[in-house]
Amino acid sequence: MNGPLENTMPVEILDDLIEKNKEEEQDIEEEKDKKAKKPNAFKRMINSWKKLPKKTKIILIVLGILLIALITFLIIFLWPEKKEEVPSEDIPSVIVEKENYRYENGKLIFINELEEDLGEYECQNKDENLCYVAYFDNSEDNFDAPKILDEVGDAWVSRSPILEDKYVFLVDSSANSSKTLKLYNMETKEIDSEYLLVKKVANNDHLVILKDTNSKYGVLEFANTSYTTKIDFTYDYLASIYDNASPNYVAISTKRNLIVSENGDVLTKTIPGDIKNFNAKYVKTMDTDNKYHIYDYNAKEIFKETYDYVELYDNYAALVDNKQMYLKTYNNEKLNEEGIRLKNSSYVKEHYFNEYGTLVKTVESFKLTDSNNLISIQIADSDEVKTVNYLEGMLSKDLKYVNYFDGVLYIYKDTEKKELLGSYACTNKNTITKDTKTLDNCYIAKDTTYENNELMQDKLKEGLIPIFNERFVFMKDSAGEGDYTINLYDLKQKRTLSRYQTVNTRSNTGDEITFKTVNDYNIMAQNKNGEYGVITLKLSSAESYISFDYENVELLNEYYLVKAKDGYKLITTSEEVTNFIPDKIQNYNDTYLTATDSKGNYHVYSYEGKKISADEGYTYVKLYDTFYATVKNNKLALYTYLDNTTNILEDYDLPSLTLTNYYGKGTLAFKIDFKGKNYTISFGDKNDIYKEVFDSRSINEKPVESDKDEVEE
Repeated sequence: MNGPLENTMPVEILDDLIEKNKEEEQDIEEEKDKKAKKPNAFKRMINSWKKLPKKTKIILIVLGILLIALITFLIIFLWPEKKEEVPSEDIPSVIVEKENYRYENGKLIFINELEEDLGEYECQNKDENLCYVAYFDNSEDNFDAPKILDEVGDAWVSRSPILEDKYVFLVDSSANSSKTLKLYNMETKEIDSEYLLVKKVANNDHLVILKDTNSKYGVLEFANTSYTTKIDFTYDYLASIYDNASPNYVAISTKRNLIVSENGDVLTKTIPGDIKNFNAKYVKTMDTDNKYHIYDYNAKEIFKETYDYVELYDNYAALVDNKQMYLKTYNNEKLNEEGIRLKNSSYVKEHYFNEYGTLVKTVESFKLTDSNNLISIQIADSDEVKTVNYLEGMLSKDLKYVNYFDGVLYIYKDTEKKELLGSYACTNKNTITKDTKTLDNCYIAKDTTYENNELMQDKLKEGLIPIFNERFVFMKDSAGEGDYTINLYDLKQKRTLSRYQTVNTRSNTGDEITFKTVNDYNIMAQNKNGEYGVITLKLSSAESYISFDYENVELLNEYYLVKAKDGYKLITTSEEVTNFIPDKIQNYNDTYLTATDSKGNYHVYSYEGKKISADEGYTYVKLYDTFYATVKNNKLALYTYLDNTTNILEDYDLPSLTLTNYYGKGTLAFKIDFKGKNYTISFGDKNDIYKEVFDSRSINEKPVESDKDEVEE
């Protein structure tokens, strides 16, 4: 050390040590003085030897030599050989240490976790292989629960515990006798009862399942340094399933497979097949063909189909068929459409442990986790993870004829969704939340009404476009209004035939999916370039009908009204019906057209595009065979096609029109009825009543004054 030693000893102890050292030094000095006063013994012996005669000295020397020789002889030849020590009877010859006991030369010494002795038992069979603490024996159980195996694949066995530091199940049987279990009481050192086997109860270390000597099963509960019968010994079989959180048991009573409660109450009706596992509401079983079924507690089968394997979860089941996994709710609602491909058939998980209890490996087919309505399936033997959105299944169950899973729309021909017509993979996936009621980005498209003419406007309404011929579907597939895309998709060929911005099939459907079988059915559409045309759907194909060369197209009764840079005209596929005219065509007869200008004023044109009405136009014009009717300033006038200046009714003081509804549904402002060459004119009123104001048979007579007054009222 570089510095002085620090004195940490108490002063009182240090003083005692100093005083003790002084006393020891004084004792040493006194001993020296005593030795100095004593005569030297060795010198006295030398002086005595010198005084002896010479002859006496010789005799003593010879006798001494002979005595030494004799002693040496006796030691070499007559001393007995050393014998091996015989061990004392109280030293054990065999000691075997186990988990909760040790075997010591015919005794079992029971120990706790701190390796403290709790009690002992004198074995009748003095062999550590015949007298030991019993193992749990679940070998007769065959459930779908994780298997605990050793490195070679044998079931891992665990020893039964010491219960309440007082009770222990032990085996003490000869090699030739059956190994019955004895419930031993350490305090009384008595055997309380005997059993054929003991089983572990999952998630409860105070309970054990026992099979008594009458081959009946029951449950004992150990608590407060004693035990009671939890379930009477009346069952033909009883088991608890490892890794099942439920406290309930699988039981057999008079060949009836049951689930019973922790108190032994029967919870189910008789369940067909061998029970493989259960949850709070459902039971899965295996039949004699090794196929799986699922039943509720009333023994009602949940799914009509059988499977190679099933796994029960709270709100749904995983169903495996030919290594394809499907998820369904217990109401038979799909959570995925296409099976999730598994790499192996190790559906029941297996854990392998070495002799030291260390996990070596786990063999499984899949690992399923559920969080926030997203179900993740990790595929074993791969890096693949599949995700299933539970909310998509909940939405799909409320959609008719379609399911939507993982960005794919599946379309069926029946409401039960058994007959799949095909599927469509969305470019723009739908956003699904718990509040979602309809699909937004990717779904069957709606019609857009192009018609804005007096012939068609009351005959159409927008709705979902039908599925044509069970194969052609118009799919809206866009992320928003700014990128509105409708794909004409062939479900059989599994390809998109064409893309549009808007489509007008004039189907008059509502908001539910409908089906329609058509041949040579014309559909107007606007392509992605904003140009309009017409396509024809045949039974198995889609073809162009009117090329997409126009700024707009709409149906005008039997013709198509198209717009181009030169104006408007009526066309069919084979020919142009009219020439271009500058105003939008509203109606027609065999020779003439009505059209509206940019201000909404009506005009009359010939098919050749010649205007025949007055330049200023009218509020409304209606065409008849020999004349056309006009409305201006609420006054009705009639003109022939050859004279746009002479009003046929000019000499007749007709009342003003009281309504402004000139075409379509409801009561019209006026109507003209023909009988042969004669006609009558009637005006409608706000009471939905038509009153006649003119009859062509009295064309040379003016209406009587009383009639005029009645109409004006």
